[in-house]
Amino acid sequence: MNSQSNIINDGLVATGDGYIYYSNITSDDGRLYRMNCDCSEKVKLSDDTFVKYINVIDSNVYYSSDNYMYILNLLSKEKELIGKVHINEKIQELNIVDNFAFYTTDAPKSSLYKMNLLTKEICILSDDSPMFINILQDYIIYLAEVINEDSIYTCIYKMKFDGSEKTNIIDDNAWYINIINDDFYYASDKNEGHLYMLDNKTGTTCEIFDHSVSYINNDKQYIYFIDNNKNCALYKVNIENFEIKVLEDCFASNIHLINDFIYYLSFEEDEDILCRIRKDGTDKQIIY
Repeated sequence: MNSQSNIINDGLVATGDGYIYYSNITSDDGRLYRMNCDCSEKVKLSDDTFVKYINVIDSNVYYSSDNYMYILNLLSKEKELIGKVHINEKIQELNIVDNFAFYTTDAPKSSLYKMNLLTKEICILSDDSPMFINILQDYIIYLAEVINEDSIYTCIYKMKFDGSEKTNIIDDNAWYINIINDDFYYASDKNEGHLYMLDNKTGTTCEIFDHSVSYINNDKQYIYFIDNNKNCALYKVNIENFEIKVLEDCFASNIHLINDFIYYLSFEEDEDILCRIRKDGTDKQIIY
């Protein structure tokens, strides 16, 4: 599959059966590629463009391409269309869990969908413009839009896989939600996009970083993020002592964590370049 936080950051890179799978947005319009873990032997797997939300499960790769959803069998090389949405919409945040696909769209008033991959039956779990979806063992955590008589605002909700027991967790416009040991890490829109943590046991919040951040990711020990106020530099922070380190001072985005490396897009010479760097900030490599 792919990690929740990789999917939130567009799911452009994933790993499976000893390979790295990625969307070649730099030189081939986002077509699906595979390479060895040392970045050698790059091979194109599909001609579908603008591939995102890559999930690798056993011998299958699931992914979206604009308004289409596909499964590619790596043994037979056969590709199957498993779903699509309106031509003016794009599938987003595709998560494959067991025999189900969870996804949203970029429609102005979108929904969270659940598809049975065996029967292709689709049901709507919520219709409140869900974003930043986290699929946990028994629950789904997401950012929802709430409309009342006076205003429109967003907050964090939790619900079961069937859409029941929907409850409000955080009254904040919390972007790039990451969950570690039941604690929530997010960019708080109420506080100028600063990096915050919610202690789920006590219900208390604390500020970790006092700049606007984006593309949050984690490996359970560190939070990785982009500092929007400082040239979109790549940072990491230790979740135990909140020690912060700059890893790469560049115009970065779309952080993905695979094994010992951080994969990210670096905006250089008017185009996005897919790069990777070790988690300690060394050994930067340009993939494309």
